[in-house]
Amino acid sequence: ISMGNAAALDVDDYLDYFVDDEHTRVACLFLETVRRPDRLAAAAARMRAAGKPVVALRVGRTAMGAAASAAHTGSLASSHAAASEFFRQAGIVVVEDLDELVEACAAFNMLRRAPTSHGLGVINISGGEVALTCDLAQELRIELPALDGATREALRATLPGFATPANPLDATSAALSDTGIYEQAVQALLADPGIGLVAVSQDCPAGLSEGAAHGYRRLAEVTARVARTAAKPLVFYSNVAGPLHPVTIAPLQDGDVPVLQGARPSLIAIRAYLDWHRWQLPGGKAATGCRVHPAWRSRLASGKALTENEAKRFLQDHGIRTTREIPAATAEAAMRAAGEIGFPVVLKVDSADIPHKSEVGGVRLALRNAQAVEGAFGEILSSVRRHRPEAAVQGVVVQEMVTGGVEMIIGSAQHPPFGRGIVVGAGGVLVELMQDSAFALAPLGAPEARALVGRTRASALLDGYRGSPAADREALEAVVVRLAEIAEAYADVIEAIDLNPVAVLPKGQGACVLDALIVPRTLHNLRT
Repeated sequence: ISMGNAAALDVDDYLDYFVDDEHTRVACLFLETVRRPDRLAAAAARMRAAGKPVVALRVGRTAMGAAASAAHTGSLASSHAAASEFFRQAGIVVVEDLDELVEACAAFNMLRRAPTSHGLGVINISGGEVALTCDLAQELRIELPALDGATREALRATLPGFATPANPLDATSAALSDTGIYEQAVQALLADPGIGLVAVSQDCPAGLSEGAAHGYRRLAEVTARVARTAAKPLVFYSNVAGPLHPVTIAPLQDGDVPVLQGARPSLIAIRAYLDWHRWQLPGGKAATGCRVHPAWRSRLASGKALTENEAKRFLQDHGIRTTREIPAATAEAAMRAAGEIGFPVVLKVDSADIPHKSEVGGVRLALRNAQAVEGAFGEILSSVRRHRPEAAVQGVVVQEMVTGGVEMIIGSAQHPPFGRGIVVGAGGVLVELMQDSAFALAPLGAPEARALVGRTRASALLDGYRGSPAADREALEAVVVRLAEIAEAYADVIEAIDLNPVAVLPKGQGACVLDALIVPRTLHNLRT
């Protein structure tokens, strides 16, 4: 169906129709935009309940900029990330190009059996292509489980002595002359309890010689024969994309074994099939647990930028721990504040016009006495005047020096029409260079926050890397949940929030926000 400009009916209307259409098994979506996300999610849920997968390719992904240009969160989580997360929560399979779309739809349309586990077993007759499969599977995060003892013994009894029982399996070229070897190997993989789906990997491009095509046809015949009685799904794919040799694949045309093209698109289609069968769709959105403070809502609604100190007071009033700090308009006031807080201290320029202070020399760390504070005060103001002469500067903020722990970023930004997104990742000044982040749509509960943190590479640091103490990841997860609640409660007046860095201290010591940026919605809209 071509929807045109969707003036009368949109994609969710068509999905609702196909839920009840007995001839429809799979829906394939080619989308430029999503106008009614709630209705699309509801229609996709009905499709899923009917056992009908929905596969989507969304185009125009790179043309849409970050939601909040002033915030790191906007560059870490694009609108495409928000759309992908929306589709995931709705139980819609997401693909990246037309090849992936075609192969995924072919797999979903042909396969009739559900996988018994998330593990993939692959058989080939080429050691080199087995190595290629390993490379792609690791890159695509596809589980290739090790074979259990009984499977290895069965394969040793079947394969030539020079073959190695492993997954992926190289059945060797001996299987071409003795297809009984091949059939027993496929049956052994199907019997392995860790394997939920078996893929037969065999090149069969249209350019094969007639002799090679007929030789490989025998492997396709084995695949079709085994599939008739197999309790697990079987997939046949060619590592080479393009037209397939009709002689080779003819035995598979009338069965329920999909014939896929291209190693990468085929493995992505298989991964989608495995993922779709283990997805647990989230329940209804939880009500926010954050109480709106009228004074803060009024302040944010003004659209005027918040200083870092204001942002931290907002967070403190909403239950998030931040550094102790005192604004100071003069060097003398800064020295007094440092004595009150206790050395060492940090000095930062106090200006709502400068969201990223380190870029203009607006930060000095580990100041250990009053003289160092006095000197740093002058250095900061001089550097800021040189880099940003137009910025309104109130002085500095004197801040306690928090040391130790793991630096993380937690952020929230608007991603119309999908709502508010939450980002967690490795933080600090290298946040955009490291590009270690995970994204989810609000609202989030404790389980979702735990899973979100676990998807980052920094998760290994939180658990204690190479002898370092484990960090208080439970405290970090609590901040993630709280920030999601704040983003929901203040959705009409806050465009983006950056907490970067958040020091996740050793286990039991909590997490502390060292720097904070809050972008009001009205201000953001004026800037963009």
